Amino acid sequence: AITSVSDIANLLGVPAGQLLYILYRKKDNYRTFEIEKKNGKKRVINAPCGGLSILQTRLKPVLEYFYRPKKSAHGFIKGKSIITNAGMHIKKNFVVNIDLENYFESISFARVYGIFKSKPFNFAHPAATVLAQLCTHNGKLPQGACTSPILANIASASLDKQLTQFAGRKKISYSRYADDITFSFNQRNIDIIKKNDDGSYSLSETIDNIISKNGFKINYDKFRVQTRNTRQSVTGLVVNDKVNITRRYRRITRSMIHRWTDDK
Repeated sequence: AITSVSDIANLLGVPAGQLLYILYRKKDNYRTFEIEKKNGKKRVINAPCGGLSILQTRLKPVLEYFYRPKKSAHGFIKGKSIITNAGMHIKKNFVVNIDLENYFESISFARVYGIFKSKPFNFAHPAATVLAQLCTHNGKLPQGACTSPILANIASASLDKQLTQFAGRKKISYSRYADDITFSFNQRNIDIIKKNDDGSYSLSETIDNIISKNGFKINYDKFRVQTRNTRQSVTGLVVNDKVNITRRYRRITRSMIHRWTDDK
């Protein structure tokens, strides 16, 4: 069993003293920069440097060995992609998109510690503490660390389980690609969305409650209900009849290819 700091050091192939130095003494473990999102807002990336980056890279296959993905999860999983995610929602009357706000940042040190303490890891307190320190920055999962996506998927496992069970009872398709949740169905379903007097839709309290009880928040700016007579897209792919790329994406790609061949 993995119980102590030296067990973790052995696992990562580094002397215990060096592991502790990198975690608790070294100052510049992360490089912080911003990238612009589609909506013009900035996304903060914290990328690990030097020794910490090496340790996280060594830890990643260990996490992958223990992790058993849920069927509904499609992000950062071998053999799955935005295509398998979108493929769950073809030819449906309603496609509902929900975005989780600050997905990585909402997963705290305490949650990561809890992951290592419980199944399938079952690591003892000292080992779980060191690993949680190794994988978090300023008390949360950093965007930019190679260990963050898989830990986020593990942290979302109970959310996936509850939403899958809910959807299964109602003949609804459910999938999640990182922070991007999609439901689709054919019948008018009052349990997921409700129609407002002005013709718009809002999300049912049931779904809101399941998401918030699992420690996540919905970004209501990105909540969308797409009906059959409009273009329905899931993780950027059109799903009305079959999985297809959007016209805009096709246009951009075509112009990039033209530019590239013209430059040759």
